Amino acid sequence: MSGLRDQLRAEKDYLVGLRRDFHRHPELALQEKRTTRTLSQEMRLQVRAWIEQVAEQTAYLSGAQAQVLWTDITSALINDPQVSREVAEAAARLGEDIRLVTDRPWSLGGDNFAEYQRLVPGCYAYIGTANAGLPGTLNSLHNGNFDLDEDALVLNAGLYAEYALWWLGKGEKA
Repeated sequence: MSGLRDQLRAEKDYLVGLRRDFHRHPELALQEKRTTRTLSQEMRLQVRAWIEQVAEQTAYLSGAQAQVLWTDITSALINDPQVSREVAEAAARLGEDIRLVTDRPWSLGGDNFAEYQRLVPGCYAYIGTANAGLPGTLNSLHNGNFDLDEDALVLNAGLYAEYALWWLGKGEKA
């Protein structure tokens, strides 16, 4: 029990924020519907256990019961380091004007590709489509004003083809 207390103390600010959010939205008091995103499968399971413990113990203190219902939708998307290096090398072979970003900030966005990566090592690559001459392409993907520069599709297809040819040749230049 003291381990849980220590964990709760470490998460005090987060838990206080949750409590304040719940009080701001009393219409959700009996049936909370929220999402949880994590950066690893291990953390996902740990967060789930913490939430279940907090819900059950909070309800117990009030003489009630709590049940947490989970729907797992998208796992944490984690690129395999070796595959990522290989894909970066394939991208670099596409030309001198290719800009590789290898220190992209972590994202809690989900994608079904994560389910494949739980079974087979892979690399989820973000390929930019922005073109200053086409203003709509400067908007993010999930934006009503987003537009795609179709010329970027050549780069996308080129990366897939280059990596596939490299992989089939096990490292020989395609």
